[in-house]
Amino acid sequence: MSIENNKQQPHDQQSARDFIEKLNDDICQAVYISLDNICGRIGQQTDPLKDFWTAEMRQAYETKEYYFRKRPRATLRRLIHQRHRENRRRFCHQMAIGEYTKAISKLSRIRKHRTLRPTFSTPQGPQHAVDMMASHLENIFSGQLLREVQRNNIHNPILPFEIECPITAEDIQETIRNLPTKKAPGVDHLRNEILQPIQHLLAPLLLSLFRLCWMWSYTSQSWRVAQVVPIYKKGSTNEPSNYRPISLTFIFRKVLERCIQYRLQTNGYPLDIAQGGFRESRGAIDQAPCFAEICHILSSHYHTKPILAFLDIKSAYDTVNRNYIWEVLQPYISPPLLGLLHNLFDEVQIEVLLSNATSRRFHPKTGVLQGSILSPYLYSVYINQLPVYLHYQAIEDDTHHLYSAPLLNCLFYADDMVLIANRSTMVDLLRKCEEHSIQMGYRWNPSKCDILDNQPQTIEYAIYGQVLPQATTFTYIGIPFKPDGHLDPEKLVQSNIFKAMSTMNVLPSIGVSPSGFSKFLWSRFYAQIVRPQMEYGIAINCFNHTQLKSLEETQDKCICKI
Repeated sequence: MSIENNKQQPHDQQSARDFIEKLNDDICQAVYISLDNICGRIGQQTDPLKDFWTAEMRQAYETKEYYFRKRPRATLRRLIHQRHRENRRRFCHQMAIGEYTKAISKLSRIRKHRTLRPTFSTPQGPQHAVDMMASHLENIFSGQLLREVQRNNIHNPILPFEIECPITAEDIQETIRNLPTKKAPGVDHLRNEILQPIQHLLAPLLLSLFRLCWMWSYTSQSWRVAQVVPIYKKGSTNEPSNYRPISLTFIFRKVLERCIQYRLQTNGYPLDIAQGGFRESRGAIDQAPCFAEICHILSSHYHTKPILAFLDIKSAYDTVNRNYIWEVLQPYISPPLLGLLHNLFDEVQIEVLLSNATSRRFHPKTGVLQGSILSPYLYSVYINQLPVYLHYQAIEDDTHHLYSAPLLNCLFYADDMVLIANRSTMVDLLRKCEEHSIQMGYRWNPSKCDILDNQPQTIEYAIYGQVLPQATTFTYIGIPFKPDGHLDPEKLVQSNIFKAMSTMNVLPSIGVSPSGFSKFLWSRFYAQIVRPQMEYGIAINCFNHTQLKSLEETQDKCICKI
């Protein structure tokens, strides 16, 4: 079956699946052939220093080898340094005359690549390490925390669906134009930069493919292979649990997910007002003042000093009970969309990539893919029952903020959660959180939770019988808070200054110096990279003269380095 001859429609489920697989393979093969014809194929890896060595340098090197450690070695060293300087001047000149946005992006990539990023390893080698990581992830995805094995309770529909697919060719082209570039590819090795120049040719083909997927609630098997790359978080580098499993997926899956994302979020299950993560006009800088305002209203209008409990969910995305999500979404979205989501997430296979080694594939019984466009919303649907369970009274949208503040005893930003209550109520809320986690099949991480309680006689708060640590300050979604929910401008200033100066001190190590780049490019880099680090959270804080002076002095130091 060729791409040109794809108008024949299948009539049964098996032939439809074969048709979808063949059409997907044909489209991918056409893209690969086009790339081979336009860009050519690289048979063997070329020497990266091939263009660096000149004939004079090679002659000097051969002479140096002949005389070994004798005087001609200085000639070779001089020519190498001279060549380095020439390349450096050429690079700085190209950066200066080009678009500054591309120059800033280039410097950011250089800085990122120069930063040491730990990778999981074992003395037995990469294959042992990747197998160990795969076993760890398989255990997390096993569903062992669920009370019963996850099963599909959704009524099996009669296929194909007669509901028309809402995706259009214009949607596909717009999605390809807006998808981020310079992202790691999945098993297809295709990135969005490859699709953008041929989007007008791909759109009709992908539209036919997506309509078939919609009708039969089936996607190609390659779309459901997630290559997981462990990204280090913090803690010991020898512990697999200290790495975040980021999934790399098929480029056509990303296009399909983006096409259905808006309809899913618009028509899907409405989220609680306490959830602020991944919602329009509900960024971190919006959530932080909401949290501070609630605490201020409790203190000033209700004369209550709130106790704050910042809770952390262990492996939040990886322990999600997907069957619960499908049951919640079923009354809100169309059967074809629900079947498509079910196929994309329930029938996925995972393999771990680490140090050029690949693990065996396994099927995750729980969790949503970290890296999927739809995962943040699906997780919000999953955890949305918790704020509803914690609220003592339903909160209407038109309720005045002075009356709704006492009812908002919790706030969520994706999986970051804070409880707001007095002492007696806090104990009850923690008990409810514990009960909900056991019921839903996830677990809190008591060692990463914190309690802010500045009252004279402190008491112990616990989850699963483990006492939660108490602190005098806590950084919530990047903004430091003091007890009673007050913003901590002093710690914010110190944190922002440290980040800004650390970035400025790293720049010379990547070759950014006054002797190389122009002052204009330097100032652009400072304005777009360094200064935002100093400005984060400033708009929602009030600073005294000393704190403002510290920020100004830091800016002066940065400008002096330019």
